[in-house]
Amino acid sequence: MTDYRIEPMQLEDVPVVCALETAAGMSTLGEPFFRKKLADPTAIMLVARAPHVIALFSSWVIVDELEIDNVVVTPSHQRQGIVASLLTEALRQAIARGAQSAVLEVRASNAPAQRLYESFGFLAAGRRRDYYRDPKEDAVIMRYVCQTNDAHT
Repeated sequence: MTDYRIEPMQLEDVPVVCALETAAGMSTLGEPFFRKKLADPTAIMLVARAPHVIALFSSWVIVDELEIDNVVVTPSHQRQGIVASLLTEALRQAIARGAQSAVLEVRASNAPAQRLYESFGFLAAGRRRDYYRDPKEDAVIMRYVCQTNDAHT
């Protein structure tokens, strides 16, 4: 198990995060996107460091909902509880900002991620046909109703 800490993403992390997305086989959202999002007060942008960046959690609170748009972990650090730690911290921050729910999309074939989100109380709420590219795949929409006394937060 890797020792890591969860921290707010910093501007200097942007190139590393884009490289992390590419290394994990994802299409990068790009440096301009991350630079703009870091300046957005609604954003919750977190990284896991060990001591370098090994994971990203990108989201924002829109009105009363946490919208999770990107979660990526280096392949060598997957299945070590890092996403759970990032999600726990993001939910804590979102609830503190007034979020009452959370939503995300996950690849239909990514059963391990779906099980992780279900362990937090997320439920499948729909499907987006051909949502992902490279390879083309459906997304499962998952929703969560925030609880201020949630065991994870």
